[in-house]
Amino acid sequence: MENKLKRSWISTLESLRYDVTRRDPLQAHKEYGTNHVVDVTLDASGQIRMTITRQMGETKNVKRKSKSGREYQLFVEQNNVAIANYRLRDGDDLAQVLSEMEKEIARA
Repeated sequence: MENKLKRSWISTLESLRYDVTRRDPLQAHKEYGTNHVVDVTLDASGQIRMTITRQMGETKNVKRKSKSGREYQLFVEQNNVAIANYRLRDGDDLAQVLSEMEKEIARA
């Protein structure tokens, strides 16, 4: 990926309050509180994959003992996960596309 384009995409992600977590492929993360997170992956071809995860209930803490005698502490959550994919086209504004994707997924 061209460095100038990558810097532009990183700048756009940061302006939309994403934290860039990886640069190749470009990955970013945004949280809306503790129960709603958005993860974005953007590759050199312009392919965007956005995953939105929302916690639907309280986290349950369960202790279980296996047949071998090992004790495990489990955390069980109910989450709603939505995934959207899109390939950028010439003339697309990345900020506009990402904002639109978040809104469309919110309606799902």
